[in-house]
Amino acid sequence: MEVEMSYGTAPLSKLMTKVFGWMALALLVTVVVAGGGAAFLVYVVPKIADSNLAASIYLGVLIAASIMQVVLIIAIQWIGVFKRQKSTLVPFLVYAVCMGILLSSIVAFVDLGSLILAFGATCICFGSMALIGIMTKGNMRVPAMVALGAILGAGFLALFNFIYGLATGTPIGMIGWLVSGLVFFFLMVITAIDINSIKKIAQNSELTRNLAIYCAFHLYYDFIMIFIRILSYIGIMQRD
Repeated sequence: MEVEMSYGTAPLSKLMTKVFGWMALALLVTVVVAGGGAAFLVYVVPKIADSNLAASIYLGVLIAASIMQVVLIIAIQWIGVFKRQKSTLVPFLVYAVCMGILLSSIVAFVDLGSLILAFGATCICFGSMALIGIMTKGNMRVPAMVALGAILGAGFLALFNFIYGLATGTPIGMIGWLVSGLVFFFLMVITAIDINSIKKIAQNSELTRNLAIYCAFHLYYDFIMIFIRILSYIGIMQRD
């Protein structure tokens, strides 16, 4: 079997094309499922005679999807790292379906304009960090340490805000925004690090479909997390 090592720009572009292709497919699956689930909640559930029962069943589906996601993350990581001869395509697509089910509970209560705005902003943020990750030479250990420090700082601030809120009944709003900002910063840096890691994988590994799917899963997860964060910001600004 011919092994094509990725020491040039062509193999790198080939891998990135495959990665973004699988990522786009997963996003499409998520969008379709989320849209269908949202339509069910908005248009079908209220017309059912026992709408409370239907809502309870859907809540059970959301819980099951959450549990399934945890299992699938472990499976994808296990196959991607230790069982590379096995395909991660089915677990990846099932994970995308589960994510769509979970997002449907959010999409159902958000107007279309906000969703389009959030998706566009996510594409810009994700694309910017992808360019940084690709163009950065060498490793990204320093940004990784900065991102780790940011998320730890956000965790401590969130804990302090929670304790302060319990003691006084009035959580500190500014700290809440600071925590959100640090988390968003962490997500952005992680995206650049993941892209940079994929570039290094392309320079040292054989180009396989399974490898592309494994890399696509990480970028898909980054994209969804950034999207959810931006959508929450839009919701907060609209309420204010």
